[in-house]
Amino acid sequence: MHMRLIMQLQVIVEEQAKPYASMDAKIRNLKDMASTLAFCQENHIESREELESLLASTHEDYTIKKKHTPSLRMSLRKPRIFSGTQSSVTPIRRYTSSS
Repeated sequence: MHMRLIMQLQVIVEEQAKPYASMDAKIRNLKDMASTLAFCQENHIESREELESLLASTHEDYTIKKKHTPSLRMSLRKPRIFSGTQSSVTPIRRYTSSS
C-alpha cells in the first residue's frame, strides 16, 4: 500500500514539473468556480451563510435517510404474500442488454 502511494506521489510530482501543468490547474480551478457560481445562482444562494445552512440541512437529511435505509432494505427483501394465496411471490428482475 505504501509503495502505491509513493508511486502516485511520483506521478503527481512529474505531472507538476511539466510546463503546462500550472495552466491545466488554473483552467480546472476556473471551471470549478464557474460550476459553483452557476449552482449558487440557480439555487438563489447569495451569501456564505446561506450556503452553509443548505449544507447543514442536506447533511441532516442525509443522516436521517441513512439511518432508515437498512430497515427499508430489509422490508423490500421480505417475500410478499397476496391474499387468497399461500405462496410467496418474488419480484421479477428485468435486465436490458447494453447494445
